[in-house]
Amino acid sequence: MVLLALTCHRPSRAWSGPSERQGEPMRRRVSLDTPPGTFSGTLGELLKRKRQNDDPYHVPWLEPIAPTLARKFRFCVDRAVDERPIQRFLEKHPTLLVRHLTCRKGRCVLPQKRLGAEFVPDCVVSEKDSGVHKWWLVELESPRARLFTNNGVPARELSHAMRQVREWRSWLRANRPYAVQPRSEKGLGLTGIDATAQGLILIGREASLGPDDVERRKELEADTPHLTIHTYDWLLNLASPQG
Repeated sequence: MVLLALTCHRPSRAWSGPSERQGEPMRRRVSLDTPPGTFSGTLGELLKRKRQNDDPYHVPWLEPIAPTLARKFRFCVDRAVDERPIQRFLEKHPTLLVRHLTCRKGRCVLPQKRLGAEFVPDCVVSEKDSGVHKWWLVELESPRARLFTNNGVPARELSHAMRQVREWRSWLRANRPYAVQPRSEKGLGLTGIDATAQGLILIGREASLGPDDVERRKELEADTPHLTIHTYDWLLNLASPQG
């Protein structure tokens, strides 16, 4: 239920619009009676909130990350012993996962979006550019994991993440009609997605990389189409005021 209350100061002469010279500017107070409480703000803020409620996975127009949020995110990553607390933090603050996107419209983050009965990516991220949807399949691994062994081959956690991305793509290749079908028609509603969706693996920290690991990571990406591998420091840098 939406309650709209308008109050304004009536000046002594005919009113021709809100102006501080004529008296106190008109004030709008809007209440949105929705759980878990009551939202108060302007009519524009109410409409913005309603649009987000209609699409709970929509991430608003790119705005600077508040320094306090950036600090909390760094604290979360620094303290995490595995990916689970980071997953929860990103679900609560999905704007942290769209900082790398170039288009400023149509962003959405779907946490743990199920692909049929078989697979559940940690996050599925989308942006819409000139009417075309671009998709990212995100796999989160532990920030304390190593990327490569001493022999220079992908470590267990990185190998697992790459296998996950391959399996998601195989599922999309075999089930694309169901994946792109609108939710209103009992599909997944992943408009335009296909097996070339970009994979994004977040794993480890920069401080744990060996002297040759950066080049090894670049070679691995070059040999694996549509795959990007980053440490959590990349995401932290994007979230910083200078990012």
